[in-house]
Amino acid sequence: MLRSPLYAEFKATSAVPADPYAFTDLLECSPDAANSVVRQRFDELEAQLRLLGDAELLGFLAACGDANTDMLEPR
Repeated sequence: MLRSPLYAEFKATSAVPADPYAFTDLLECSPDAANSVVRQRFDELEAQLRLLGDAELLGFLAACGDANTDMLEPR
């Protein structure tokens, strides 16, 4: 996660651009994966970050989700 271009952008600007390819790369799934798969990967990563208790990474992931909401909604 820390090597993601999205994370570098987040660190520099406190914002994340809508980039479906970088987002799905972060989640380790295909850009053409079903929204349910993207949502599942997002939720799994969020749960792992909550266990770590890393507020900055949780904020980053939330910003990624906000920038790519269309990929997290059911079709």
